[in-house]
Amino acid sequence: MNPILEATNLSKTFAGMRAVNDVHIELYTDRVTGIIGPNGAGKTTLVHLLTGHVQPDQGQIHFEGRDITRLSADQRVMGQVCRTFQVVDIFPRLTVFENIQIARITREAKNLRWFGGAAKEAREAVEAALEEVGMWGFRNRRAEQLSHGQQRRIDLAVTLATDPKLCFLDEPTSGVSPKERDQMLELIARLAEAKRTTFVLIEHDMEVIFNLCAHVICMHRGAILAEGTPDDIRANKEIKEIYLGEEV
Repeated sequence: MNPILEATNLSKTFAGMRAVNDVHIELYTDRVTGIIGPNGAGKTTLVHLLTGHVQPDQGQIHFEGRDITRLSADQRVMGQVCRTFQVVDIFPRLTVFENIQIARITREAKNLRWFGGAAKEAREAVEAALEEVGMWGFRNRRAEQLSHGQQRRIDLAVTLATDPKLCFLDEPTSGVSPKERDQMLELIARLAEAKRTTFVLIEHDMEVIFNLCAHVICMHRGAILAEGTPDDIRANKEIKEIYLGEEV
């Protein structure tokens, strides 16, 4: 099986410090992948590079066989590569429906016309995204009225409305209650099982990683230290010493 995304010799330096150092990474459609590592390991910079928010100093990125190395983040979203952020990125004073509608209309490169043809064309996709994340009943509420866990679901629905084939989720359970965390994990697992979208999680919570991911990549000092199944990562003595400790 060919990878959906492959990056080779990827490097990025900031102010003389190598944040990502000659990384080779392959992502596959048949599994949820987790990226872990201590603070400063290069996880966020790597995801910025893969999603077009930062341009690499060297290396190449191929998505479904196409070179996307120099495409912008917006161009990659149009090409069905996207991400969520640690901080929920929604419009608090707009309704849940309107938040997702904006994402869909933008994905279709249409004008933001609330009552025009673009809005009508987007409605079906918006409704499907709301159903997928279990938030249809909240569609007319303003986003600021929802709990943090519900806002994270809406953030995910905004992403799903752009029809991503590959989606990076940056700490999707951060700041939510234990109940909401379990609900989010169930949601991601169900969406991954449907094989509509390939998910990559960037997480500090090892329970989330080990319960949800079939493949785990551990970064350290800008490079990939090790990768493999959750059992492989648990058994890796170097990872235990550098990062995981008793959590494994």
